[in-house]
Amino acid sequence: SSDLAGKENLRHITFDGSNIAMIHGLHRFFSCRGIAIAVQYFWDRGHRDLTVFVPQWRMKKDPKVKEQHFLTQLNQLGLLSFTPSRTVAGKRISSYDDRFLLQSAEIGRA
Repeated sequence: SSDLAGKENLRHITFDGSNIAMIHGLHRFFSCRGIAIAVQYFWDRGHRDLTVFVPQWRMKKDPKVKEQHFLTQLNQLGLLSFTPSRTVAGKRISSYDDRFLLQSAEIGRA
């Protein structure tokens, strides 16, 4: 259940949402369910200090992004962290997600 207290003294877990979603989607689509499964795995083991990094544009309607409601739920739980992205002249520009993961680890959050 999502309202149960977690275990104490567990490390912060940081997820590379893009990698998880693309692998779960067999590199054919972005599987938001894959992210939810990974988060659930750690949640079930008592972790509550979790952060999933995904580019902001993954929240926009896109036929290659499956089951976006999982991202919405993770965002409502405060577990989602968006990396900046923008569109310039029709091309999508995303910051390098790994840089955000490393910065999170560097400041002791991962």
